[in-house]
Amino acid sequence: MTGHWIIPDYDKVFLSPLIVGGVLLISNLFATAFPELISINAGITTVASVFLTIILTPDLDEWRLTGNHRIHPGFGINKTELVQTQ
Repeated sequence: MTGHWIIPDYDKVFLSPLIVGGVLLISNLFATAFPELISINAGITTVASVFLTIILTPDLDEWRLTGNHRIHPGFGINKTELVQTQ
């Protein structure tokens, strides 16, 4: 929406779900390639997903998505800009 791909201290809460989703996608591809190992794959995927969710989840301070700045409508060509707040 803002035209910026990455906003520092704003997008980091999305990293954990993206990584866990990648693990689940790789697990699904592995399960289709080796259907005889489905039970081992299910166990490893469950443990890896829970472990990564616990380890990669941001702490309470990082859950404040905007940190010490906010997205404010700008002027001119760049319609939005990050404004430092106190």
